[in-house]
Amino acid sequence: MQMGMETAAFSLSSLLMGWLGATELAAYQVMCIVGSLCFLVYYGIGAAASIRISHHKGRGEWENVATTAVSAFHIIMAVAAVLYSIQLYTDFLGCVCIAMGAAEVYGIKLQTNFARPYLAVSIKDFWRRWHISLSSWLRDYVYIPLGGNRKGKVRRYLNLMITFLVSGIWHGSGLQYIFWGLMQGGYQIAGEILTTVRSRVRNALKIEEKSGLCIWWQRFCTFILITISWVIFRSASLRAGLSMLKRIATDFTPWVLFDGSLYEFGISSHSFIALILCVILMMIVESMQEKGNIREILAKQHVIVRWGIYLGAIALVTVLGVYGPGYSATQFLYGQF
Repeated sequence: MQMGMETAAFSLSSLLMGWLGATELAAYQVMCIVGSLCFLVYYGIGAAASIRISHHKGRGEWENVATTAVSAFHIIMAVAAVLYSIQLYTDFLGCVCIAMGAAEVYGIKLQTNFARPYLAVSIKDFWRRWHISLSSWLRDYVYIPLGGNRKGKVRRYLNLMITFLVSGIWHGSGLQYIFWGLMQGGYQIAGEILTTVRSRVRNALKIEEKSGLCIWWQRFCTFILITISWVIFRSASLRAGLSMLKRIATDFTPWVLFDGSLYEFGISSHSFIALILCVILMMIVESMQEKGNIREILAKQHVIVRWGIYLGAIALVTVLGVYGPGYSATQFLYGQF
């Protein structure tokens, strides 16, 4: 009887959250806390309507920001770029998990499409974790037929660039998408070429490759490189994207983040704090997932603990699902691709 009541409760909570994992729902319940970021980050990314770089304002607004003469925008552009990276990930992750959960209700297990990509230690590792279905398709039907890594280093590099060029064209026909794809290939080639240099630096500093410090530094650098590429990806044109990156790099004014200037562009302090807390929560959950299966861990917990997590997740999604200006529903970003 108790198990039957829990199963019914699981189904109800999954419907409220949009993640429908029938028999093994525990992981989806926890991950839904992360999924709620989809809604919060939509409105926190640069103060949705006011910073003029938000999802709701469209691509053209990015170019407006890039050409503005207000220096404070440059560091805020950097903040918005970081938040866009998180927005894109949580948006896509939420979309995929809805599909996975809905399929699992009918006993169909879909392929995992994300494996905590922002915990990747290199660009190569990132593409093993990000949009796995697309990456696998490109590997099997573009990279390997071209020769893969079987015809020497130079040919392998060329095959890699062609594969990511195809990936860029798949996302869109604009030059920014082509450039973005070539950036991914270039990142990987540069990373391989610099392997020896990185090893020498670690040895000189006496830092173990598997140490926490080294791993988190690699994760940070990988995230920054990916975020730079997302600026190009998100821009209205290649020229606008390069202009934004140039302004961010040449006019660095970090003090505007601490003098209240950030809140002059439409985002309130409590909204920004809520955003930061949710990002921290996401990182905690993903770090736990990196170490083990949360679903199995939760299954071993006392019923009170499990129910506390389920009800807490429901409450979070209920509140955060309508959080933001106008309580307006938003389409998934990746729907356009």
